[in-house]
Amino acid sequence: MEPSKPSATTTDNFTANPILQVDYSWRKWTASITEQSKPSESLYTVHYRPFAISPHIIYKSTSNPPTTIGTGTLHAFSINSHYTLHSQRGTLKALKRWKTSYTHLSPTHTDPITNAPLPLTWTSDSDFKTWDFICLGPNKLPIAKFSANLWKLKQIGVIEFMGARRWERGVWDEVVVTGLTLMY
Repeated sequence: MEPSKPSATTTDNFTANPILQVDYSWRKWTASITEQSKPSESLYTVHYRPFAISPHIIYKSTSNPPTTIGTGTLHAFSINSHYTLHSQRGTLKALKRWKTSYTHLSPTHTDPITNAPLPLTWTSDSDFKTWDFICLGPNKLPIAKFSANLWKLKQIGVIEFMGARRWERGVWDEVVVTGLTLMY
């Protein structure tokens, strides 16, 4: 007996790129991140603390129980930012001064032989309405794209995951922490 083929909707949902929606609350200084296809199920909560000494951003998974997956720290006199992701410290290091181009060593993308973290690069492109942050992998192919809408007050952006590892939760955690720290 031959196995049944998946329906077109199942195949389309699995092959389509997952998209996360970022909704911001100005009154509470928090953001809620959900899958665009399931807006009622929150995946992450982001707490912004602009007047705190450190960290300025706290990222929490909304699993049961909620856990802190990372933090982001910005500096007044440096264009580099620091972050933690699952208790591992990292730096978003600026590559150019007048163009948004940052790099960091990825704990989720490692060399298969030495198991050393590989560098990921964030670049940007903007127009009058949106600011696109694109995360490029070690082979310079896009891993994720964070599109921030500069004029929206609540739904401030979407994160689209691309590539072979687009469904891995560790990659989602890393892109959420580094991408939103970079945008902030």
